[in-house]
Amino acid sequence: MKALSFLLLSLWASLAGAANLELMAKRLATLRAEVDDLQQRLEQAKNERRQKLDALGAQITQLQAEKQRQQLAVEKLKAELVSLGQNAESTSEAAPSEEAPEEALADVLRRSLAKLREYTQSSLPFKREERLRAIEDLAERFDTAASLPKLANQAWALVEDELRLTRENGLYRQTLNLEGDEALVEVAKLGMVFLYFRTPDDRYGMATPNGSTWRYGLLSDREDQERLARLMESLRKQIRQGYFELPNPYYR
Repeated sequence: MKALSFLLLSLWASLAGAANLELMAKRLATLRAEVDDLQQRLEQAKNERRQKLDALGAQITQLQAEKQRQQLAVEKLKAELVSLGQNAESTSEAAPSEEAPEEALADVLRRSLAKLREYTQSSLPFKREERLRAIEDLAERFDTAASLPKLANQAWALVEDELRLTRENGLYRQTLNLEGDEALVEVAKLGMVFLYFRTPDDRYGMATPNGSTWRYGLLSDREDQERLARLMESLRKQIRQGYFELPNPYYR
């Protein structure tokens, strides 16, 4: 009887040990599957991060190229106006009866204003109508101007205004055509590279280059809207530096 009891206990112990081993094996298999899943997620996260960094690098390169293009365009205008100023100085020293220098100055001034007009029409559409109107007002004063050198100085002031716009960030009010209707919106201008806007009913959008022109479009992505809301709130508080993630109109 004792032998039978010992045999039964041994058999039970063996069965219990086998059951424990089986449970441990199942648990180990489950843990291994979880580790494999975590490893796959980690690799996927690394790939996504790498792709995001590559995309950000491409965007930074593109934005730097756009900024340089804008700066070169304005610097070209600046060089043209320097030449204009030199001509104006030599003309002011000439005798009033000498008509050739006056004609040369007028020609240079007209060409400079034409280039300034061309730049303004293709640059970021920030208060474009006002900027173009200032150029047209100056061009219309050719026939009645008492002093061409004075007009040259005023043209130079317009170029300096364009240079200032490339350096400034801020919030403004501007009327733009949105979905066929004119709307007065709040505008966030970052240099002469980005222009974002907020409508009176709290919709957000941006100006996107379309060939040699620009178009205004609303943003449907909620995260993009929140990003622009944070940007405008910072500009409203006069915080003009910091790290901001923004939708890129040049990379869509």
